Amino acid sequence: MKNALLIFAGILLAGCSGSYSFHSNLDKENFKEYFKAGDVKVFHTDSLPTQAYKSLGLATGEACQLSSSDKIATESDARTAIRKQAADLGANGVIIRSCATLNESNACLSHVLCSGEAIKINE
Repeated sequence: MKNALLIFAGILLAGCSGSYSFHSNLDKENFKEYFKAGDVKVFHTDSLPTQAYKSLGLATGEACQLSSSDKIATESDARTAIRKQAADLGANGVIIRSCATLNESNACLSHVLCSGEAIKINE
């Protein structure tokens, strides 16, 4: 009886295995895009890089809470956004000059904006 039950369960599972498929938004072609912020080192005005570097221009990052069901905007999210923008400019570092929490606006319930300088550190 146990053997028959195990065989039936195996056939049932085997029959279902072909109809299930897994879909992900993680595309191997865009893998670098997903994690590019991780390649950008963060510096602040009180802890500049010790190596020589070249300025690549202004970079900004923001976090915006659009609705009450979204997570609250954080400085951490704004810093990640500035790191992504710096990476788009070809930078491997960013000097964050300031981050500010802005008052509620028509667009955002909570809003954090960071600005700084995208840099290319000589290695």
